Amino acid sequence: MTTASPAENGLTPASGEPETKSGYPFRKLLISVFLFAMLWLAFWAAVFVTIAQFVLRIFDADASGDLRSFGARLGVYMGELVAYMTFARETAPFPFAAFPKA
Repeated sequence: MTTASPAENGLTPASGEPETKSGYPFRKLLISVFLFAMLWLAFWAAVFVTIAQFVLRIFDADASGDLRSFGARLGVYMGELVAYMTFARETAPFPFAAFPKA
């Protein structure tokens, strides 16, 4: 009769305590639902910035540099939102961290 090692029994070798599997990520789910709403708002902000840039372009040959910079930062932020919601990123983005810089 052979004895199974602690790892084979589901015990951690160091403590002899049962290994705990991480449960369902309810906290991440709640944060993701909130961040999805933020993504929706960010999408409409990007639409507004796009329309504003085209309207400004009618009156000025160069589009607004401030709006261009904000659009770039908004795009990075939207990418961070999607990365968090799809488990490609572990840290929650703005408003739980600083707004990204382009």
